[in-house]
Amino acid sequence: MPEDTEPLHLSVRLGRGLTGLSRWVRREAAESRAAVRAAERRTVGVEALVCALAAAFCLMPLLLVPPERPASAVLEGVWAALLVPARRGRPPAAVLGTSLLFVGANVWTLAVVPLIVLSATRRIAPPRRAWQVTGVACAAVGVLTVARALVRSDGLPSELAGNAVSAVLLLLLPTLAGSLLGRRRPLVSLLQERNAYLEQARTLTTAAARTEERTRIAGEMHDLLGHRLSLISVYAGALELAAARQAPALAGQADLLRTTAGTAMEGAFPVIVDTSCHAAVASVLDRCS
Repeated sequence: MPEDTEPLHLSVRLGRGLTGLSRWVRREAAESRAAVRAAERRTVGVEALVCALAAAFCLMPLLLVPPERPASAVLEGVWAALLVPARRGRPPAAVLGTSLLFVGANVWTLAVVPLIVLSATRRIAPPRRAWQVTGVACAAVGVLTVARALVRSDGLPSELAGNAVSAVLLLLLPTLAGSLLGRRRPLVSLLQERNAYLEQARTLTTAAARTEERTRIAGEMHDLLGHRLSLISVYAGALELAAARQAPALAGQADLLRTTAGTAMEGAFPVIVDTSCHAAVASVLDRCS
């Protein structure tokens, strides 16, 4: 391959890499905006407040104790503040991003690491994956520590020992607590759903029992009132016959009473007005005649 074509290939690869990076940044920005719009206002407000507090906690001490590298310290504080909202949408990326804070110059950023890891590992399922992500973060801390020690020619054993202790305290222990809380969340959700189901079943059972009791009472009243109306109709027929012989002027009133009782029975109680009731009425009328 000619030597003049090698820079061309390198520039093409670099251009493709920058294009892919810009596309990824735009896609992540669009997804983040969509997530913010879909979230509740209260959640957005709380996350913004927590992010602002984390940024203030990581940056305000730099004004009192200026670090050796102010620019990198400020960038680390901003990075720690950005990891706070990322723990919701991108929990594995947030855990992996905390590895950069272990080798930085801003030691105040380490205070927010356990909070980020605890909240992020709660949302990583299954818990085994959370431990895998934390293991990768610990390995990244080790690699970054070795690289930093080689660049600055510092004491590598002391750096590794210090960061190992920090990783245990700030990564492994919060991951343990987060995984336990992550297992507890589905159990609590399941218990809440079961309680809601049992409460709904109890409400439906109570309503069904109440409806059944009302139906039984209505049926008993239906039968009783139908029987009473049938007796009134029979007695009104007998009264009509008696009035026709002894008081003809009252025969029309007795006929109206009998007709009204019969109409009431046929309209409201069609089941009760059967052939047996008519037979009873006919027998009474025959006796009265």
